[in-house]
Amino acid sequence: MPDSYTEKITPRGPGQEAFTSSTYANTHAKTEQNNDAALAITQGTNTQNLLVDEQQNGENAGNIKPEHKIDDKPYSVFTHNEKKIIVLCAGLSQFFSPISGQIYFPSLDAISDLFGIAPAFVGGFSVDSGRRPTYLICFVIYVAANIGLALQNNYAALMVLRCLQSAGGSGTVALASAVVSDIVTSQERGVYVSYMSVVPQAGPSLGPIIGGLLGQYLGWHSVFWFLLICTGVVAIPVALFFPETCRKVVDDGSVPPPRWSRSYLNTNVEKRLIAEG
Repeated sequence: MPDSYTEKITPRGPGQEAFTSSTYANTHAKTEQNNDAALAITQGTNTQNLLVDEQQNGENAGNIKPEHKIDDKPYSVFTHNEKKIIVLCAGLSQFFSPISGQIYFPSLDAISDLFGIAPAFVGGFSVDSGRRPTYLICFVIYVAANIGLALQNNYAALMVLRCLQSAGGSGTVALASAVVSDIVTSQERGVYVSYMSVVPQAGPSLGPIIGGLLGQYLGWHSVFWFLLICTGVVAIPVALFFPETCRKVVDDGSVPPPRWSRSYLNTNVEKRLIAEG
């Protein structure tokens, strides 16, 4: 083999080998010590960072504004069954506005041979005085107008009384939506609106049929006597069971309404709240 590729090997003695092994062991031990020290420093740094983060989170939690905290108070103190009764009463009360507008159409020929603003006022009055007294006032106006229409044969009187009847009937439609918003949240409002919408949708369908039968067999005056009877059938349960729901008057239902404006449901709610403490 050429000399340029020849490697000169220098022999080592026993002392040299011991020295080399000792040096390698010391170096390895120092390396491990350095690694342990670095690991301890890293862990300590992470622990300090974690403590700082927890401290900052605690400070941020204490700085949360009160209006952002979750309110566990229920929207209304009325139970689900009580809400259904309230909505049913409101829905039945809407029946008279649509049926009154069409029930006498088949009798217009007989009447002719013989010879919108209201909801706005009703809404404002109900906010200040409450839904229950407004309902009762609407029923009184509607009943009085029907009695007058059933007894009149004068064209001018019929026009005036029909306007009065419309004022009493249309006010209940505006009140029904307000009652639903008083007792249920927007998330569950659709369910109760479906309960309430059945009766007023039946009015335009049944009105001409009932009016035609009454006008043909009993005369056109009987149309208004029929409406008077239906009003009594609905107004009596409303007067007995329909509670005050206006949030300006009773808040979520836990504030007792004036004594003259209480119903059976209001009394029942008061007893339940007292029992619950």
